[in-house]
Amino acid sequence: MTFYTGTQIPEWQNNLFIAGLSSLHIARLVIEGNKVVGEELILPNEKQRFRDITQGTMAPFTP
Repeated sequence: MTFYTGTQIPEWQNNLFIAGLSSLHIARLVIEGNKVVGEELILPNEKQRFRDITQGTMAPFTP
């Protein structure tokens, strides 16, 4: 789980990204204040398990 703090994708700024072995996708949670106001499933059609997610230096994320 990580918060995106990069500048490459401004609309993702301070969004929470969650990966889990049983979910088969990465969840992006849009947070405003202290509330989740939106959710996007990233790579749901890949049918892959994601153990962890971190913010990289060359690309937005390194699953």
